[in-house]
Amino acid sequence: MLAEAAHVGKSTVVRVELGADVRPTSAAKIAEALEVSIADLQERPPVPKADAPSSGSVEEDPVEERRRELRDTAERFFEAQDLLNEWVEFYAEAEDQQRLEQVADLANIVSFGAAAYVDEEVDLVEDMDAETAKLAMRVAHAVSRLFDFSERLGTGHHDELAGRRLKYKRVQNKRRRIAGVG
Repeated sequence: MLAEAAHVGKSTVVRVELGADVRPTSAAKIAEALEVSIADLQERPPVPKADAPSSGSVEEDPVEERRRELRDTAERFFEAQDLLNEWVEFYAEAEDQQRLEQVADLANIVSFGAAAYVDEEVDLVEDMDAETAKLAMRVAHAVSRLFDFSERLGTGHHDELAGRRLKYKRVQNKRRRIAGVG
C-alpha cells in the first residue's frame, strides 16, 4: 500500500489522488515511494487502486468510451434540471421570491455552461454511427430542456435563450437525420 511505503497517512494519499494540497515533505515521501519526481506527482496524481486498470485489462474501445461519456453527460444535465426544479418548488412553496430569482439566474448559468460544454466537447461527425448519434442527440435534448426551464423561470435573457434553443433544435434535427430517427 502506498501510504505504508511512503510512511504517510492514508488520508494524505487520498488528498494527493484528488489533487489537493499536501505538505511538501509528504509529497516528497510519496514521490520517492513511487520513484518519480515531485513535478511528475503534481502532473499525474496516483490513481486510486480501485480505478487503476489491472495489468491484464484491455483498454476501453474509443467508440464505447465516447458513448459512455455522452450517456454520463446527458444524465448530469438531466440531474441538474431536476435539482433546479426541486429548488423552484421549495422556494415557490415558501413564497421566497428572492431565492426564486437566484435559482432562475443559476438555471441560466447552468444552461449556458451546458451549451458551452456541448459546443466544445460533443462533436457531430457525419460518419457517426446511429447509436452514438442517438446519445449525442440526448445530450442536445438535455441542453434544450435546460434552456426551456430557464425561459419558464423568466431569467431576463429571452432573446439569447431563444437563439441558443433554436441552435440546439437544429443540432438535434441533424443528429436525428444521422441516427436515422424521425
